[in-house]
Amino acid sequence: MTTAGQMDVVNRKLAGGDGGGGGSAGIAAVAMAEGGLVQGWMKARRLVVVVASADAGNAAVFVFSAKNFPVAEEADLDAETVLPVDPELKCEIDAGDAVLVKLSGGRDTKLMFEMLPGFHTQNLVAEIFRLKDAAEKAGEMDFSWTKKYATGPASGAFDYCPNCQKVNNYVLVCGLC
Repeated sequence: MTTAGQMDVVNRKLAGGDGGGGGSAGIAAVAMAEGGLVQGWMKARRLVVVVASADAGNAAVFVFSAKNFPVAEEADLDAETVLPVDPELKCEIDAGDAVLVKLSGGRDTKLMFEMLPGFHTQNLVAEIFRLKDAAEKAGEMDFSWTKKYATGPASGAFDYCPNCQKVNNYVLVCGLC
């Protein structure tokens, strides 16, 4: 499946496909890349997506777990984590054979992804930095639109399950909850 096709699947999920989200027409995915969420000594494949809300005038980084890659249908996706792109969001890049993208935000949430260098990773990171710059210039921002999407332990929607861990302020999501 093409990237455009996967973006369509994500947008259908955000719009409420298969009961997930119940989204709004003003919410759309604008950039995405596949990455390995580094959890201790292991990596778990995730889809990292920048989602913009035209209604709220802001954006958030969504981390989706997926049953299959490439993503073919909405039922394959579960929003694990949502990080608002606000002045508190930090994005760090370490480049080498792979690109390490480190994201941190509220609630001491820190996530690290290993991604392949290329257009999709570059586009995702550029969009995060562009939106972060805009957020720093904006006044108070309302991210209440994100609450209906995230269900994972790092989202703030509920407490960590007993299998999840925090090590050096990084959330090690177990994938079972």
